[in-house]
Amino acid sequence: MKRHRIFISSVQKELSHERIGLRDYIHADPLLRRFFDVFLFEDLPAADRKTDKVFFEKVRSSEIYLGLFGNEYGWDAGMPEPQFGMRSGFLTTIWRAPPKTKEKSKTSGKTSGKILGKTARSIVESMKLNPGITIPELADQLKRTERAIELQINTLRENEMVARVGPAKGGHWEVLE
Repeated sequence: MKRHRIFISSVQKELSHERIGLRDYIHADPLLRRFFDVFLFEDLPAADRKTDKVFFEKVRSSEIYLGLFGNEYGWDAGMPEPQFGMRSGFLTTIWRAPPKTKEKSKTSGKTSGKILGKTARSIVESMKLNPGITIPELADQLKRTERAIELQINTLRENEMVARVGPAKGGHWEVLE
């Protein structure tokens, strides 16, 4: 019998206990686990790929997308206000992406014209002080999940602010700013 993939999503820093609890409940239930595989984005290992590309690939490969909505999902996270409606007897929520704007060219500024958030600044400072620092150590030091640290580092890498030199084990971080 084919198992269906459920993609459970919410803002990374919000509702993490609910996402994990729902995943664990489905995995523990003898009937549900026969029919469903659960995917949580934070279960993916860090990779040298753009997070939104991986996210949308996983959404497309799932039969069910379950969005958990808290205080920061949707319009508070920079998306337009959702449109709610019924389609084929199911409640649907639709966000229309804002039109794409041309990316400004890089400035000679140290942050490629972007302002770093508190967590990203802390990661960069920690990497300067200890280039051999690991993601679990950063997560523990900054009181964030490893996945949250990985997402921040991916953004820093995409903006060419940090780079990994050498292998995942035994390598070190280089701050490029």
